[in-house]
Parts: sequence; structure tokens; C-alpha cells
Amino acid sequence: MNKRTLIAGLVLFAGAPVAAQINDVDPNSDTKIARRAARVNPAAERAPVARSNPIDLGGVVYHGSARGLEPARPSGRLNRVHIFDAAGVLTTSYDQIAGAIDDAWGYRDGMSDGTSVYFGWSGGLARHDADGTNGTLIIAGGGPAGTWRALAHDPSGDGNRGSFWVANFGSGLFETDMTGTVLNTFPNDGWSLYGLSYDPTDGNLWGHSSLGDVIKIDTDTGFVIFNPDPGWFTGFPTGTAQGGLSGFEELGGNLAAVMQTTPDQYGVYDTALSQAAGSGVFILGPIDMQGQTGSNGHLGIAVVSTEACP
Repeated sequence: MNKRTLIAGLVLFAGAPVAAQINDVDPNSDTKIARRAARVNPAAERAPVARSNPIDLGGVVYHGSARGLEPARPSGRLNRVHIFDAAGVLTTSYDQIAGAIDDAWGYRDGMSDGTSVYFGWSGGLARHDADGTNGTLIIAGGGPAGTWRALAHDPSGDGNRGSFWVANFGSGLFETDMTGTVLNTFPNDGWSLYGLSYDPTDGNLWGHSSLGDVIKIDTDTGFVIFNPDPGWFTGFPTGTAQGGLSGFEELGGNLAAVMQTTPDQYGVYDTALSQAAGSGVFILGPIDMQGQTGSNGHLGIAVVSTEACP
């Protein structure tokens, strides 16, 4: 297998205000949580801190998918995507495509190829221009793992024709071509994945697993290769649900992660410092998404350069 390059995009999950927190969680996560609790000393899970020399994150925008409520619609749904600027401020929004807009959850995690942004859900895989226009269904139906949940794009995959990496909570890890045909399959190595991000420095994947752990997955073997029992912890409250993960290429080798907590938040982390510390070190955030969008169920993450926006 060739090693590859990823340019990521950001997906959040938002909509009209609702009464109670809604999280999209792994229905089989209890055993993973118990195993993690038995291995990890909670006192060692330090809260993330801001680094003293913040990196300039200008020149990117974040796209966020949103599970919206709209009682006037027959489905009661109006799922949208929200665009946040480099400082994490909401700037504009656009509708998800037909099928996703009325779905119970809508878009999950996202990714970018540097020009377009992609979002997955139970009904397929959608592509939008970097400004949100021209949304289209590019793959219909569920993927090899079921819901197109954790996503990463590899422009050098499949003989430089491009490929997708996908997982769905505790599923295996799959690589597909751009039509969804499976190229490679790896069994689950103890994860419950909601987000993926490709790392061009070594050709492997970062994954956002259960309870906010960020792990590294070898794309030649499918094994977790950075897992110092059990990886570095994003620092959000224990017991909240993991969300999307993206941005390594666009964020200068760093990562943006969503946590489904109260309120829903995301942060951009210094990957090297977080890995060394075993706990998240913020470059940006935490950003309160819920307070800006009115949604109580933000999911995925993807980062794209402003140069791709018309």
C-alpha cells in the first residue's frame, strides 16, 4: 500500500435549540469504557491547556453539519452545515443535500480534498464546494462499515486517483476508491471511531476513539501504533462522547477534535505536545459550538483552506 496525503475539512453538528443534550454514541461502547477505566488513572487525565506560543491558524474555515429541528417540515428536520472562521466564529450556513436534510442525524464526520468538502451519513457520501455550494450525492447508500462516519481522504490512494478511509464506531477500518469500492480492510484493533485524519508525515491515520482518546493507526497493518494506554486524551469531561477529527495537513500538523459534551465544543490541539503529555494541549479553544448554533448535538470536523473558497 502506498502512503498518502490528506487535506482535511471540518464538520460540526447544529440546529435550532432543543430541550436536552443529544449525543450520537456507540451503542456498544460500554465494554470499551469499562476496559479503558480499568487501564487508566483518571487523576492522570489532566485538563487541556493553551500553549504559551500559539500557532497562527489563519487561512482556514471550519464546516459543521447540524441536526436541526423544524416542526413545520413533514420530517421535523432541517439539517444544515455551518461555516466557522479561523477564530471559531460562525459566519454562514447552508442546507445538507436531499436525504440528509431530513435524516434523523444528517451528516456525521467530514473531510476535504483541498478543493471540496465531503460529509458522510447513513444514506451515502456527499460533496460540496468549499463555500458550501453545489452539494451532490457521490456515493449512494451505506458504506462498507454501514454509516459513513469517521472519514479521511487520501489524494494519493488507489494509484493517485484518490481514496477514502472510513470506519463506523467499533467496525473495522476500510479504504475505498472514489466510488466506494473496497480496496483494503482491517479488523478492529480496540477502537470506537467517530473521526479520522490522515497524517502525510508517515502515511498513517489519527483516530478519535471512545471517551476522547486520540490514537494512531498504521495504514499498512491496521494496528494501533501510538497507544500509550490508551493514547492522548483530549481533556473534555470523562464520559462524554467522541466526535470528528480532522485538519492535520491544513493546521500545520495539528488536529481539530469535537467532543459531544455539555455544551458541545471543539478544540485545535498541538499534536506533538499533546502526544508527549498524554493530554490535549490547546492551540485554539475550546470553542463553544452549541452557544453559537443553538444545536445540542455537534458531530464531525473537517478543515479547509480559505484559498479553496471562491
